[in-house]
Amino acid sequence: MTAYAPAAARDVPALAALWQTCFGDPASDSEPILTHPQIRTFAAYAGGKPVSMLCALPATLVDEAGGEAPCAYLYAVCTHPAFRRRGLSSGLLAFAEEALRCAGFSCAALVPANESLFGFYQKNGYQTVFYQKKYEAAPGGAADIRPVGAADYRALRELQLYDSFVSFDEAMLGLLPQRWRIETDTAVCCAAGAAQDGVLRLQELLPDVPEAAAALAARLGCTRAEVCTTGGDRPFAMAKALGVTALPERAYLGISFA
Repeated sequence: MTAYAPAAARDVPALAALWQTCFGDPASDSEPILTHPQIRTFAAYAGGKPVSMLCALPATLVDEAGGEAPCAYLYAVCTHPAFRRRGLSSGLLAFAEEALRCAGFSCAALVPANESLFGFYQKNGYQTVFYQKKYEAAPGGAADIRPVGAADYRALRELQLYDSFVSFDEAMLGLLPQRWRIETDTAVCCAAGAAQDGVLRLQELLPDVPEAAAALAARLGCTRAEVCTTGGDRPFAMAKALGVTALPERAYLGISFA
């Protein structure tokens, strides 16, 4: 028999092992999420052990008029391979959404891990709301580049966002691997991401200044930069209303914490 419940602190080792099984990451990589005091984790239990899980990070959906609604960013939705195709993820989503609604969240947002999962989440009441632009930039050029803390990154980020977007506080932005302030001849940008295997992958670059990505790639010795930014029609993430708040037709999320 399967039971759904908020995860307890004693379950962190088992949840980390489940995370590793499903995503391939070292168990230690999940600890900052699973032990964070602001992040809620929900799980499906079988035989007293978690076999499906998701994490809910606090965020805020800001509309074009500046109005704010509490939003839960759902992350690391997964089920142990031996327990898949039993409806556990759908059941866990429903359980977590109700718990979050009762806790005052107006909506939930998530980033499907691959294109096929858009259909799965749509069946569970989610709609594509967040779009982005993605391109590659060759390394080159120069700019004033500085690593920045979460508070400074948040300030830079929100200066660039004018339409509907998801805002994260300093605690959540502190979970990002790396954050930079990049000043070119034409703009002051913020960028978040990481360099791996010679490729700079930027989850977001605000505003969209390709020269900033090129300069950062050159500084880090990368062969290219893969850039995600505002604009464009590439489906990126989905949302579901949990209360009376109406979802925008289009909004910006940008960060995936992946």
